[in-house]
Amino acid sequence: NGLVEVIRGDDNLSFMASLLNATDLQATLRGDGPYTVFAPQNDAFGNLSPEVFTGILIDENERTRVLSNHVVNGSYTAAELLNMTEGGNTTSLTTLAGVNLTVSVNGSVLMIDNATIGGPEVNASNGVVHVIDKVLVPPANVTPVETVAPVENVTSTVNQTQTVNPVVNMTELPVGAI
Repeated sequence: NGLVEVIRGDDNLSFMASLLNATDLQATLRGDGPYTVFAPQNDAFGNLSPEVFTGILIDENERTRVLSNHVVNGSYTAAELLNMTEGGNTTSLTTLAGVNLTVSVNGSVLMIDNATIGGPEVNASNGVVHVIDKVLVPPANVTPVETVAPVENVTSTVNQTQTVNPVVNMTELPVGAI
């Protein structure tokens, strides 16, 4: 089974599976990969602020951006992640949303940013799925990896990023700024 089928097959990931169905990201995760998916368990979505939760539900761009922040290129098992953090080191993995997530160990607990990686990973034909206990919401001003332009087009990429999803950028403004 591929990554999408693995996620759909876990009752504890049913909300992630439903959100994935409503994005183009599922086509990416059906590709050859390999990808590592840090999939938030159902309870994690209930811990989001109402504003973030509503944004994920009603805005396809925001939904894709948040879900893409849970996927990295490459297949990383728990053992490989533990090796990367041996001796108290941390390592960064860049998500498809363009955000660097920090992998660390807290005692014997493997962490990705502020989320705990729980249970054994599930291997798929095109990668690996780790269940995590939090939703990793990316900052609003990051350019997704899939749309990163060559160096000579940096200016147009910045302008494009500012106009693609202005709602997200506006929500980050201080009260009274508009």
